[in-house]
Amino acid sequence: MSDAGTGTGDGELALLVGEVRTALLRHSGAVSEPVAQEILDLVPAAAVRSATRPSARAVSPDIVEGVHCRLPSGTGRRVEGVGTVVSRAVIAGGRIAQASSRALVVPAAGTRRRGWAAYLARRGVIERIGRGSADDLSAGFLGPRRPGTIDLDAVAGRLLDRVQAAPALDGAVPLRAARTRFRFVIDLADRAETVTPAPPRFSLDDDNVRTLILDAPRGGPEALVTLCEDIACHDWLLTVVQGLVDTLDEAPGRVDRMARMARVSPAIEQLLHLWMPCAHLEPDLRWVWSALEGRPGFSRQWASIVDRIRNEQMGSILRAVTGDGWRNGSGAAAD
Repeated sequence: MSDAGTGTGDGELALLVGEVRTALLRHSGAVSEPVAQEILDLVPAAAVRSATRPSARAVSPDIVEGVHCRLPSGTGRRVEGVGTVVSRAVIAGGRIAQASSRALVVPAAGTRRRGWAAYLARRGVIERIGRGSADDLSAGFLGPRRPGTIDLDAVAGRLLDRVQAAPALDGAVPLRAARTRFRFVIDLADRAETVTPAPPRFSLDDDNVRTLILDAPRGGPEALVTLCEDIACHDWLLTVVQGLVDTLDEAPGRVDRMARMARVSPAIEQLLHLWMPCAHLEPDLRWVWSALEGRPGFSRQWASIVDRIRNEQMGSILRAVTGDGWRNGSGAAAD
């Protein structure tokens, strides 16, 4: 079976939709490449792909599931889809676990449902049966989920649970970090070469849910999912480390500076070095990261967080050197 390309034979609809779940791997430290491969060995007789440079990244084989269900519609129109969903798991830096599920929605070849063999031959493609424009389906996928419609988030969530339950993991996590959910809708419809793609639209929907809307006439589904996994990974890093840094401001007069820094130490030891956007992206898709660096400005925020941590570390060192002369992180000398 071959993965789906971008061509559909029908220029009206080629919509890549998906979800990425990201979490701290349930282990006391970073896992080695062999252990990551063991954890991600999820499909018999299929190889786990891994890279060690410029950063460690292991990817499970694709898991293909057949679906016949309603597709979400912004207008509430009844739109059916038949095909397959592709899911995979990722371990980044030996420390971050991800699971993604995706499907490329295209018009059906005819008005009648075909045999399963025809759908299984196209991995990650769902054929739309009935009417439903790209805008209508985009609005449906990004809106509140309606009962009976496809739930890619649940598929990704179950896969992440499976990874986190691997026997090779000790279950001891050095810091508390919530899962994040990253939704994406990418329009792959053919456009003239002279048409400049619209800037990516990235939003923080709540504390743990993010959305990316993108026009990307170039790039296959797998490369685009790698892009979304990369953005989701770095957004998760920002979310977790920013949350820990925010605790440094809690009751500074009552909590010892050293105790406050102890909360952040696990992130310093295990997460700060993992910041490396674009490390595994196709060159044709790096423009998306460049746009996101302008707004919302991922790396600027990360640099600000790292500077804050370093300043707090310096304050802790000065306190240790001067002994009781610095009390409770206030910087006031004893009389």
